[in-house]
Amino acid sequence: MPTAILMAAAFSYFTKPWQYPQSLAEAVCAGNVVGTFRKLQAGDRPDSTDPAWPYDGRAMFLAIDNTGCAKPMAFGLVDLLHFYGADVNQTTASGYTPLMLAAGVGNVSMTRKLIRWGAHVDEQDSAGHTALGYAAELGHDDIVRLLIENGAAAANKNR
Repeated sequence: MPTAILMAAAFSYFTKPWQYPQSLAEAVCAGNVVGTFRKLQAGDRPDSTDPAWPYDGRAMFLAIDNTGCAKPMAFGLVDLLHFYGADVNQTTASGYTPLMLAAGVGNVSMTRKLIRWGAHVDEQDSAGHTALGYAAELGHDDIVRLLIENGAAAANKNR
């Protein structure tokens, strides 16, 4: 019982669910699942942009990334955004995709989830990089295997 109370207290302290965020990006970056839900319920689009935040302020990217906006208690944010219709193949201005981000940070479970939801495994950013390229360059061998098993080409076609 004390562990559950400590977890609830930590969740409340870090995510501040009683605060209503100014934007969906702010809610996601805070790890505020309640605020994220409230913004989506109020009609905020899960693929909207907010240029004040990294990754063009795209919530799906902000939910996956834990460097630009650390979320200590972000359980279920990506699932919530997907439920509300976030496009798993959305791109930043440079063509960067959520799959590239998940592969680059070495998140195997997120990479698997995005593939299951229909992420394009061979999408290229403006520099010609793919999720496979990012995973290989950063030494994420499990993700390299996962991407190849799911149809990623071993070499970029346009290089």
